[in-house]
Amino acid sequence: MGNIGLIILVVVVVVAFTALLTWFQAKKKAEVWQGTVTKIKHKTIDRSGTDEPARLEDVVYIHYRTDEGKKGKLQLDKRQFNQQYPDLQVNDRLDKQAGEYMPRKG
Repeated sequence: MGNIGLIILVVVVVVAFTALLTWFQAKKKAEVWQGTVTKIKHKTIDRSGTDEPARLEDVVYIHYRTDEGKKGKLQLDKRQFNQQYPDLQVNDRLDKQAGEYMPRKG
């Protein structure tokens, strides 16, 4: 009988965690804002574990400030950055619409 209680607890925790993540993603997708790029930072990150060979990943951080004054940051891998924002510069405008995950260059 104790195992059934543990299984039920695990299922409840998984369902709650899934609901929380779903709510967070829906909230983020529904956001609407316009802002200005304040900084673009390129960084190489080592994603390997302790006993694995080096697995380096080029990452680009786009820092922005919305028109309401809120600061934010987007993290993209270099390939995705080059595809979505090939000519993005500091002081360029970003426009995030409801239903989209990523802002467009405005």
